[in-house]
Amino acid sequence: MTHECPHCHALHWKAEHKARSSERCPEYGQCCKSGKVNIPYLDNVPGELWNLFYAQDDISKEFHQNIHQYNNVLAMTSVGGQVDNAVNNGHGPYVHKIHGEVHHCIGSLLPTGDNAPVFGQLYIYDPAVALTSRMQHNKNLNQQTMANIQDVLYQHHSGVQVYVQARELSRDIPAEQNFRIGLHFD
Repeated sequence: MTHECPHCHALHWKAEHKARSSERCPEYGQCCKSGKVNIPYLDNVPGELWNLFYAQDDISKEFHQNIHQYNNVLAMTSVGGQVDNAVNNGHGPYVHKIHGEVHHCIGSLLPTGDNAPVFGQLYIYDPAVALTSRMQHNKNLNQQTMANIQDVLYQHHSGVQVYVQARELSRDIPAEQNFRIGLHFD
């Protein structure tokens, strides 16, 4: 992805150029309808993530091979829906097709009973404890890569900050006291 749309600055592969534009001076339009759609410019991707996506070293290659697993491990919610696997007949890349409604399940802020923390619950814990828990169930993943992505999320993701704030609010409340914390995401 080395060719930039002059309107929204989205990156494209050269082959994605408009059919009516020339090879020498390619134009791209599927990102913003050739400037007709105003897409807010995103902040720069943190360097640690940029390297994982675009470097050609062994760490980046491992990340690409396991990107779906990293995404699932670091997710704050589970996703529900009726998955249609009929399109996955072994010919071509995996397709995740959902029929009907898609929903996100946040669940309890803290694990119930003896259950291990999952999804957003892990962001309530100290990052080192959360990393250990994530790695216990994903031994095939690179621990340093997991730690780097987790650190980026703690530094840059507003959703993680909501969980961190909930942890800080609940820290001073005695364990025997019943309390309720509501999380609000904008």
